Amino acid sequence: MTGEVWLRVRGVGKSFAGVPALDGVDLDVRAGEVHGLIGQNGAGKSTLIKILAGVHRPGAGTIEIEHEQVSFPDAAAANAAGIAVLHQEPQVVADLAVYENVYLGLVPPRVGPLIRRNEMRRTCREMLERLGVTLDVDERISALSAAQTAMVGLARCLLLGAQLIIMDEPTASLGAHEVEQVYRTVERLRADGLSVIYVSHRLDEIAALCDRATVLRDGRLVGGLDHDELQDRQNLVRMILGVEPSRLVRADDREPGEVALSARGLSWRNRVVDVDLDLHRGEVTGIAGFVGAGRSELAHLLFGAARPDAGRIEIGGAPFRASSPREGIRRGVALLPEDRRHQASVGEWSVRENLTLAALSSFASGGFIRRRRERERYAIDEGRLGIKAVGAESRFSHLSGGNQQKVVIAKWLATDADILIFDEPTQGVDVGAQEEIHRLVRDIVADGRAVLFISSDLEETLRVSDRLLVMREGRIVADRRARTTTLQETLALCFGAEDPLAGHVG
Repeated sequence: MTGEVWLRVRGVGKSFAGVPALDGVDLDVRAGEVHGLIGQNGAGKSTLIKILAGVHRPGAGTIEIEHEQVSFPDAAAANAAGIAVLHQEPQVVADLAVYENVYLGLVPPRVGPLIRRNEMRRTCREMLERLGVTLDVDERISALSAAQTAMVGLARCLLLGAQLIIMDEPTASLGAHEVEQVYRTVERLRADGLSVIYVSHRLDEIAALCDRATVLRDGRLVGGLDHDELQDRQNLVRMILGVEPSRLVRADDREPGEVALSARGLSWRNRVVDVDLDLHRGEVTGIAGFVGAGRSELAHLLFGAARPDAGRIEIGGAPFRASSPREGIRRGVALLPEDRRHQASVGEWSVRENLTLAALSSFASGGFIRRRRERERYAIDEGRLGIKAVGAESRFSHLSGGNQQKVVIAKWLATDADILIFDEPTQGVDVGAQEEIHRLVRDIVADGRAVLFISSDLEETLRVSDRLLVMREGRIVADRRARTTTLQETLALCFGAEDPLAGHVG
C-alpha cells in the first residue's frame, strides 16, 4: 500500500536560452509508490529529473518534501533531502571494487587517517542484501554484468539514505534475462517503503510495475493515470503523442533497386537479436525505436565495428566477415556515428584534414598527403553540401553543429561508399541544417546508393525514409512502407502497444 504524498511538485518551469523545456508541470509521488514518468524524447522528462536531482534550478514553481518547501542548489542538497538518481549509464569506475564504487563520492569511515575498509565492505553487503542481491564486494566492476552494475548504483542510493530513487531507463541496455532482476529489485524497494520514479519507454514495464504514472508532452503535463488506466496501451499512446496526425505522404516515393546489403539471423550480446534486413539501392531504410532498442548496435555490426555472435552479412551478394571498420570501408560501407565529436572527427584538426580522413590514400602520392587535392575536394563539397566555413583550414571545432555534420558526411562521400549508415545525423543541429541533411540523404539514394537512417525523432524518420523498420528490445518488430504509416502507429510499435495494423511488407 502506498502512503501519503512524499514529494509534491507544483508549477515547475525551466527554460534554456529562452526556450521552455518545462512549463507549469505538477507531480505528486507518494511514500512507497512506484510512479512512472512517460513521454517522447524531448517531452521534458530529463529536465524534470535534473531539477529533482539538484542539477538544474527551476525557473518557476515549487518543490515540497513531506509538506515542507525545499530547494536544491546542488546534487548534494537533493541527496541530503532523500532524493537519489540511478542514471541510465551507472556512474562507476570499472577498475575499482564493488564496495569502493558504492562509496564513490562519499566520505568513507575512518580511524584517524586510516580508512576502515572492512566496515565499508560490511555496509556494502547490507545495502545489497536490502536489494536482494548477492555480490562479491571485492569484485571489480569491470567483471560485472550490466544488471549487476545497476545494483551497485542502487546500493549507493540506499547508502545515501534515499527515500525516493529516480530510475532513468534502468533496463534500456539489458537483455531479457537481466530485466527480471530489475523488476524484483523495484518490488523490494516498494515493499521497503521507498518511493521510485520509474522512467521508461517500455509501456509493458510501466503497466506492470507502476502504481500510477505522469505523462509529459512538449514540456507540459498531459495528465496522470492510475494502475488500471495504464493497462489501456492505445489510450496511453494517444496521451504521449497527442492528437493523431494525418498520414505522412512522401512526394518522391520510388521503387527500390537491387539489394546492396543483407543480414540474416544477426545477433550480438542480447542487444541485437535474430535480425533480418535488406538494404536496397535507391532507397532510404529508416529504423525507429527508443533508447536501448539496439539501433546503434546494429549499425556498428553492419559497418564491421563489432563482430556478431550469430548470423551472417552479405554485401553485393558476397559474404562480409567483419574484422574491423577498415574492412567495412573497403567493402563500401560508411557509418556516421551518433557521437560525431568523439567517434567521427578530430576537433583540433582543420576542416580539410577531417574531410579526407577516411580516404587518405586517395589524396596521397609517393607517401605524402597532397594538400592541393584535399583543398580541391573541399571546394567541391563546400558547394555541393553547403558547408559554411572560413576556409579549408578552419578548425573543425569552430564550426556550427550542422556544418560539422556536413563535413562528416563529406568525409564518407569521399570514400565512394555505396552503403551509408546515418545514426542520429540531425542531433544537435538547427532546423535549416536538418532540412539540408535530409536533402543530402535523398540525393545519395537518387545516385543509386543505399542509406540506413536512424533517428530518435519518429516524425523525421517517417519523413525521410522510404521503408520503415521498427526495433524493440533488439528485434525488428515491423517492416512497412513509410508513406502509408502514421506517427501514432509507429509510436505504438516502439512502445510495444497492441496495434491491429501491425504487419510486414510483402
